[in-house]
Amino acid sequence: MRTLLAGIYFLFWWCWNFLYEQRLLIPKRVHATVVSVGNLTVGGTGKTPFWDCQPRI
Repeated sequence: MRTLLAGIYFLFWWCWNFLYEQRLLIPKRVHATVVSVGNLTVGGTGKTPFWDCQPRI
């Protein structure tokens, strides 16, 4: 089961990158300040409490 899910994830990731490389998907620009907190970790790493302590931008 894990191998199947890893294969599906890899296929999705590969297609996503291919579409960007071929310029079929274009990144969108936003006219706002963007702050990234954390990474792809789903939960339990303390991102929400950390962000709650930050001043509003």
